Amino acid sequence: VGKDVADPAAVRTSGTGLENVKTGQRQDFIINTCNAGVGTLAVAIDGPSKVAMDCTEVEEGYKVHYTPLLPGDHFISVKYNNIHIIGSPFRVSCEGENWPMKVLKKRHLLWRLFKIIKG
Repeated sequence: VGKDVADPAAVRTSGTGLENVKTGQRQDFIINTCNAGVGTLAVAIDGPSKVAMDCTEVEEGYKVHYTPLLPGDHFISVKYNNIHIIGSPFRVSCEGENWPMKVLKKRHLLWRLFKIIKG
């Protein structure tokens, strides 16, 4: 069955959200804690901007979803019982347009179209 003692070395990660990613696209990865025993999981993502992040429980452990808004390197820290798991922090390179500027440009374009149509 499960272990009583937490073992951060037994935690595994997988998924495309730990590879090169694009701005404005929802990313995800799995944190497999099945063989790690009872412990506390902590996930943090540091980069050029804050990211929207949420976590859901799945059969293997947890699925983390996040959306990077700015290009650049993002560092994903995964700790189990306050100890980094193997490979953490993960360096994830993010490419693409500055997402907040892209949204503002679209809004500006829509406003200009509205003004043209409205007269």
